[in-house]
Amino acid sequence: MLGLIAVLVLYFCIPVESQKDAPLLVLNITISVLALGVVALVVAREFKRMTLGEELRFTGGQLLIVLEIVLVVFSLTYYSLAIYGTDQMSGLHTKIDALYFTATTIGTVGYGDIHSVGQLARVLNTIQIVFDVVFLAAFVRLLATAATVHQEMLAEEKRDKEASS
Repeated sequence: MLGLIAVLVLYFCIPVESQKDAPLLVLNITISVLALGVVALVVAREFKRMTLGEELRFTGGQLLIVLEIVLVVFSLTYYSLAIYGTDQMSGLHTKIDALYFTATTIGTVGYGDIHSVGQLARVLNTIQIVFDVVFLAAFVRLLATAATVHQEMLAEEKRDKEASS
């Protein structure tokens, strides 16, 4: 829980508004894409371990933190784009707006009050949608596998108890 709060505090403390030029916007977007790549690699590694029948290393709390980091990285990217990209985002004016837009995109709700207008914003939004689908599918698969392993362990313990009785 503390990790979840720490990520949100960091999100609101990052001084995006102090960036004054396009190179810093490019740097921010590049860092965002790299951070998402790291998250994708970690999830892919765990997925590979799962398919090989190895023990999973992620816990539910860790997965929630990873999901929150994805939310924050995309939010910072959209916020930076709204501030420094010319006519890229409509209706996005604050970090709360960016967080809201990212959450509605992850949740596939899309109310339409905030939306991508420019081509760069639409490309980033498309990348987020594809990433979200892959990430959420892997997340559900990891949870299902963990539940199956837990059920098998319980069944094995029950069989062991019955055999020893």
